[in-house]
Amino acid sequence: MGGRYTRETKEATSIGEGAEGLYLGLPGAFNAKADKSWSNFSGKISIDYMGFENTLIYLSRSEGFKSGAFNSIAGTKVGAETPLDPELATQIELGIKSQWFDDRLRVNAVLFDIDYEDLQVFHSVGLEVFVDNAEATSKGAELEVIALPVEGLELSASYSYLDASYDEFLSGGVDNSGNQLTRAPKNAYTLSSSYSMPVGDAGQLNFRLDYVNQGELYMKPSNADISQIDGYELYNARVAFQSADETWELALWGKNLTDEEYAIHSSDLVQLGSNSTSDILGNPRTYGVTFTYNM
Repeated sequence: MGGRYTRETKEATSIGEGAEGLYLGLPGAFNAKADKSWSNFSGKISIDYMGFENTLIYLSRSEGFKSGAFNSIAGTKVGAETPLDPELATQIELGIKSQWFDDRLRVNAVLFDIDYEDLQVFHSVGLEVFVDNAEATSKGAELEVIALPVEGLELSASYSYLDASYDEFLSGGVDNSGNQLTRAPKNAYTLSSSYSMPVGDAGQLNFRLDYVNQGELYMKPSNADISQIDGYELYNARVAFQSADETWELALWGKNLTDEEYAIHSSDLVQLGSNSTSDILGNPRTYGVTFTYNM
């Protein structure tokens, strides 16, 4: 069992007079000043059961708190001086951690349910930025498997499923209730393999391959088609030689080996009369050499 008491005070000052019209997004011709204090007690309780050999089962309930905030780029004086309510989260988690076959197989799994009260959402509708509170739920499962089939070889896999949606969220005249949370892909998984082999008495060679798969997600609470970012697949590789005393390592590595083009952020240009988006892309195929020396 545990608990935490938090008290935070924030002050906000916005100076907009004389700056209006320089570029889109600046506050209007007003000055604003506000302050607000918030306090909260968050608790946690967890029960662990180790009645099975090499297996831990646990159940926990925990509470989280994020203090309120102010919209630093609000378009009105009232908006700049109106505080955002604190965000509260209650998480229930049921999990298992286990090892099998003389510790050659590790299996970890967890089910979770997070209930958000006054989730803080920063988003844009057209050229205006809104900061609002929403009610939301995030639930899902995570699975991790690590295997050591033969000496020097490690195989691992992880998978996560996420069902995250707004229960109640009305903002900017748009009802987003029932929509998927932003930046919350439903599916994501990784596959990895690594192999280590000795090189006489000089050291060892380490090889590693990774496959990363992330599902599609939305950038806006409205879940408009234009705000959707497609899922992507990445392949990474690394080979390294490490000295016997582990004081230095020379590694050759490559990331995004297939040179996949994928977006990590996207903004639509609808308000500018274009049915297209402005995207920030992830790194293209990247490779290099890294030398590490431990003093």
